[in-house]
Amino acid sequence: MFCYKCGHELEDNAPFCGACGARQEQSEKPEQFIQQEQPVQQEQPVQQEQPVQQQFTQGQPVYGVPNKPKKKLGWAWITIIVEGAVALALIIVFFVVNIAMSSPEAVAEKYVNSLVVGDVDGVYDTLYLEDGDLLSKESFVKIYGDDITIVNSLGSSISNSVKGNIELENKVTEDDKALVNVNVSGVPVTSIKLVKESSNRFLFFPSWKVEADDIVTEKVKIKVPSGAKIQIDGIEVPSDYLSNDKSEYVIPALFKGKHTLEMEFEGLKTLPSSFSTSGNDKYVTVESVTFSEDDQKKIIDEAYSYLEKVVNAHLAGQSFDSISSLFSKESLSTERQSYEYASKYDYAKTSEYGTGITDVTINSARGEFSSASIKDGKVTATVKLKYKNTNNGLARSYSFIGLSSVQQNKPGVDKDNDENETITLVYEDGKWLIGKMGQTGVDSNNSFYGTL
Repeated sequence: MFCYKCGHELEDNAPFCGACGARQEQSEKPEQFIQQEQPVQQEQPVQQEQPVQQQFTQGQPVYGVPNKPKKKLGWAWITIIVEGAVALALIIVFFVVNIAMSSPEAVAEKYVNSLVVGDVDGVYDTLYLEDGDLLSKESFVKIYGDDITIVNSLGSSISNSVKGNIELENKVTEDDKALVNVNVSGVPVTSIKLVKESSNRFLFFPSWKVEADDIVTEKVKIKVPSGAKIQIDGIEVPSDYLSNDKSEYVIPALFKGKHTLEMEFEGLKTLPSSFSTSGNDKYVTVESVTFSEDDQKKIIDEAYSYLEKVVNAHLAGQSFDSISSLFSKESLSTERQSYEYASKYDYAKTSEYGTGITDVTINSARGEFSSASIKDGKVTATVKLKYKNTNNGLARSYSFIGLSSVQQNKPGVDKDNDENETITLVYEDGKWLIGKMGQTGVDSNNSFYGTL
């Protein structure tokens, strides 16, 4: 059937015309139209139909398909197309640049150029390092900031004067390792080892880093007083690195070179002291430490109080056992011998002849902190005491009655002796104890033994 209005061919019993939208009623279809139905040309797509004015030939209408206006491309679509093209270009540039930057040669070149110009940050950024605060850029700068060329053998061969004559060649690459040779003015200098990280850069690009074995020492062991907290280069070392017996820290890795160490234990804190890691030496011995002025004064006062206690024990005729708690465990045997010798010969109450010191006066005492050290996890401090002492005592004397001699112990005074006393203290069980005293200066200035 055909539309009674525009003549468009329709399916049988179609209620509406698909071309002009006119409602179709069979009873209203013109009879003459049925008799003169002619085949129409092939239907054009709807968007391409053009409106046709109604024409009349010999009094009969000729029906056509109306034209539709073409739509122009809007500014929104133009903007989207342009932005899409720019984004695509940026993506292509991003991939090209990152592929170039991710190659072993590019990383080796950055490493070498950073060495040449002394760019410490640039060198650090190219290194393959395990995670950890002790391998931080801050620590790296402290150690190598003054002379970055000491990082490896390149330091003796590369300088600003040869910049531009450096060649990288003969890359040998395995799955996760690479080797790039470095020539300076055509002369082979060294080879740079690189390793591929397990994770990619921006998900897509392999990440190569310069192997840092030449500048890192692994599993560094540091002996400390039991349970001490330590800082290396101002960074607190996690307690997870402390051994089970709490006497040793095992540091996973440290840069080779000079470091500073601070310790804190039971109220004492050492000032920064230096130590070095080099070669394959994994055991660090910090033999020299120092304390703040306040702590030094406390140690000097402790040493002086121990001197007084030992002398007073002698004067009272007490045994060594009464003062043994003042001494470290390792010093007990030696110091017992010294004490008992002085008791036997130098003090009246315990002397085998009843002669010796009966009273001691110490004046003008002053102390000087000499040194402190750590050995086998124990902290020792050496103090020099200076003082004047006056000893009162009894001296042996003989007189003759007839042909017989009679011993008489006569009192005497040994005045104003200048003495320098050296006492070594050991920090043990949370307190300072005598590690070495020997015979005191008071004992050595005894003039009451012998015959007057």
